[in-house]
Amino acid sequence: MGYSLGGTLAQGIAARLRQRGEEVAFLGLLDTWPPETQNWAEKEAHGLDPAVLAEIERERQAFLAAQQGQGATELFSAIEGNYADAVRLLTTAHSVPFDGKATLFVAERTLPEGMDPHAAWAPWVSELAVYRQDCAHVDIISPAAFATLGPVLRELLE
Repeated sequence: MGYSLGGTLAQGIAARLRQRGEEVAFLGLLDTWPPETQNWAEKEAHGLDPAVLAEIERERQAFLAAQQGQGATELFSAIEGNYADAVRLLTTAHSVPFDGKATLFVAERTLPEGMDPHAAWAPWVSELAVYRQDCAHVDIISPAAFATLGPVLRELLE
């Protein structure tokens, strides 16, 4: 199971395991989209859109306030650097088809207009279960979101 870029990695690992004949009991994707559905090269070349930049600044301020100093500025800068590296890596990423079922949790508030989860993932997973969440991408891994996701995951994994 992975979130965002982590979901891209989880899907790739699951696909490669299946290619080697291994069983993959569960593939979970938290608001993850195949890199082929995004124009990552354009995003890297033109930078982030103003709404994303505003969200990052909101997150920065909340993070700094929560950390109360303690090297928070440097840590947040490292997090931003990791994000930039992820975007760079996604510009050349290619999904590998996974011949199994994936479970996708979609953050409805930041779902790109016109994005159909089933159509987006059809070339890359054999079967897709979609669970829509009333939250934004950054909030799908929050404690509040996991109050809803947790019971669903427990049921799916049992």
